[in-house]
Parts: sequence; structure tokens; C-alpha cells
Amino acid sequence: GMYPHATGVRHNQVLMPPQQEHYAKILKQAGYQLALIGKDHCFQGSDKDLFSPHIEFGHHGFETSDPDTDAHAVAQFLSDPTLNRDPLSYRTIPYPPEACSTDIIASKTSEFLTEWKSSGKDPFCAWISFPDPHHPLAAPEPYASMYSPSDISLPPTETDDLETKMERVRTYFKLMGFDKTSEDDLRNAVAMYYGMISFLDNGIGKILDTLEHLKMIDNTIIIFTADHGDYAGEHGMMLKSGTFYDCMTRVPLIVSWPVNIPMNEINEELVSNIDIMPTIMDFLGLEVNHPVHGRTLPGISNSEPREAVFAEHGAGGP
Repeated sequence: GMYPHATGVRHNQVLMPPQQEHYAKILKQAGYQLALIGKDHCFQGSDKDLFSPHIEFGHHGFETSDPDTDAHAVAQFLSDPTLNRDPLSYRTIPYPPEACSTDIIASKTSEFLTEWKSSGKDPFCAWISFPDPHHPLAAPEPYASMYSPSDISLPPTETDDLETKMERVRTYFKLMGFDKTSEDDLRNAVAMYYGMISFLDNGIGKILDTLEHLKMIDNTIIIFTADHGDYAGEHGMMLKSGTFYDCMTRVPLIVSWPVNIPMNEINEELVSNIDIMPTIMDFLGLEVNHPVHGRTLPGISNSEPREAVFAEHGAGGP
């Protein structure tokens, strides 16, 4: 609920300060069972103990203690330096979807929900954080070949105006070798990226199916968003860099709570990811006793629409 400059958490290697108040502490004190399944660039030390389960995944998959498992093999496959070095490299993962982090995260989330339903515990809040779609570009079948590169519609790209762009863009473009990239290179990379998105869609579908099966869907607040976008061919590039183009900052945001908020409505007001925390607190009727820059999302409450939103990019150590 706060901007990075206020917490000092400016990038993935600077984690939440132990003394910082945040939503997990507030919910835990209010009697909620917390779960974190997936990517965790946020919590450290005793804060991790707030979550049960706390099952962590990285961008290279789920590292298991058993070196013979397919999940470990996928992690090793995705760690290949040749796959990670080139932003346009893409490969088919030669293992079943069940061995990949997207499917494992969905399955472990379904297991958590099923166990929670049968145990009659306190109310829960689960943070499910999928690493994909993200570099390295790789997916198992059938997703890897789901989209034909020849059918990909690339966004309009003008690279002859590169010298008019900010230095950070010019440096990234040349450093990553996009000045030598062909249209076919971009089509192949975007096709795999789309396959990774469909794999993610399927994983989220499994979680929603579980909520339906357990008859929990109507009274479970679901918020879907992302931490950043991807060039995905825009400006002749892939992956991400520290710029504030729409493709970097305009991420999805879907909020569902069928019994309490309108369905199938699209709100065009400006919002920020820092608005999610105060929105959750407002939904649950919990007070926040520390400064919060976010505000309840418009269309859900009487919150005043924003005239502008801000994004921050930082570097350096703690």
C-alpha cells in the first residue's frame, strides 16, 4: 500500500524491512490463516513465518530435494545459461506440464483450498504468485506449439527513431542485441510468450474450478494482477527494462467478489497496484494504522478517482 521510496523496497533484491507494517501482519493479527505459494520477492526472516504454507518458487522452476524428479529436471533445464543469455531464446520444455512451476503452483493451491475447506480453520488469505510468463521463454507441450509464429500480429515498430529515445532505452536496445533482431525472431519469441500465458490461464482455471467445486467461489475475494508487463515485440524488443511505457506499466487488474461488488463492469479510472492493499482492508473492515499511499479502488467504494498515477524504478543496495 506504499510507494517504494517510503519503504526502501526499490527492487527484487531489497526485501521488506522487518519492522515495516504490511497487510500480512494486519491479517495475521485479525485471525486470518495466510498462505504464500509461488514467487516471493517480498518477505524475509520472521515475516516468512506468517505464512503456512510458504512454498517458494523461482523463475527457473521448483527446486526439489529429490534430484530424480521431473520438477528438479525442469529447474535445471531452465537454468541453462544459453537459454537465459539471449532475450530471444525460446525452447520447448521436454517434460510434462505437471513438472512445471505453473502447474505445481496451481495444484498446491488447490490442495491448500481443499485442506482449508475440510479443517474449518480461520478465514484465509492466499497470495498465489506465478513466475511465468517471464524469461526464460519456455513452455511444455501443448502450450509451446499452441501459437504459430506466422500468425502473430506484431505491434507497429519504428526503430529509426531510436536516437530520439531516452538513453536508458537506447542502451537496453543495443546491449540486448535488438539492433540485430529480425521480425521472424520476434514472432518466434512472442509465440512462445503467448503459449506461456495460455499455460498460466489453464493453471488459474484449475484454481477457480477448485473454488467452484468446494462451493467457495461466491464468497472468496479474487484479485488478479501482475507486477510488470513485457515488451512482447513493442519497440522491437522483448522482456522488460526500467521504462514507463504502457507495455511495462499497464498490467491486468481484475477484482471478483460476486456477492458484494458488481459483475462484468469495466472501470477506466487510473489506478495503481498500491491500491490493492487498502482495498482488501476495506473489504474486510480492518483498520490500517500506518501511513498508506494507496486508496480503495474506484467503482467499489466512494473513493475519489486519481488525477494521475506514479511508478518508480530504483537501483542500488539496501
